Amino acid sequence: TIDIYTPCTPSALPYEENFESYASTSGYYSTGTGAPTRYPNHYTPTCWAFPGMSSTASTYPQAFLTTTANYRVAGKGLAFKTTGTNPVAYAVITKEFSSPLNQAVLSFQYKVNNATYAQMDYGYMRNPGDTSTFVSLGQTSATAWTAVTDTLGHHSLPSGSVYLAFRFKLKTTNTNTYFGAIDNIKLEAMQGCLPTFGDTTAVACDQFSWHGITYTDIPLADPTHIYTNAAGCDSTVTLHLSLNYSTTG
Repeated sequence: TIDIYTPCTPSALPYEENFESYASTSGYYSTGTGAPTRYPNHYTPTCWAFPGMSSTASTYPQAFLTTTANYRVAGKGLAFKTTGTNPVAYAVITKEFSSPLNQAVLSFQYKVNNATYAQMDYGYMRNPGDTSTFVSLGQTSATAWTAVTDTLGHHSLPSGSVYLAFRFKLKTTNTNTYFGAIDNIKLEAMQGCLPTFGDTTAVACDQFSWHGITYTDIPLADPTHIYTNAAGCDSTVTLHLSLNYSTTG
């Protein structure tokens, strides 16, 4: 199924979410590893979506705020809970930003309760209500709180609207229940330039001219040329040349 979500009003970076601003009203958040008593009508972070979440506290997958020490760095954290029959949970930030994600740096902390069977992915979604649009940018499994920082410009993000997303999933299916959690999510504008790189492949007969240089032999090292990209940063292109020689007689 595909859920429909309306993105929140765009805002400028930085964006931060540590889950501490939500009132500690009994039943709307968990104090342990079980779902809150008001689930699924519990507190969820503003401008976040949870496509595919279960509709009852006895079914999975689930996502909820919790104060248990195992699943928060301080105060509250966002916990995911899955089973072998429902092995994947998603969380999507349904907010657009005035700067594209490929000009941002993502940082967050996470943990899973079993590194053999569970992992936390981070990435993006084209449609925050359609889990088939999730694209992973990184996967990690650690049973202690671990900090992750990623300059998103190092990835080939598509143009247009994309939404930052997290996915807690099981590596193998079984009958057990597994937990993961994230905390202290931060998205900041990238400082300075991020150089880009590309490749050009050419096949020519006898000679080939590229940026004012004519090659009659294949160079020992692939030539490079530096452009200025749309962001005003260096973009280095490498030429991979093959020459075929004509014969006479």
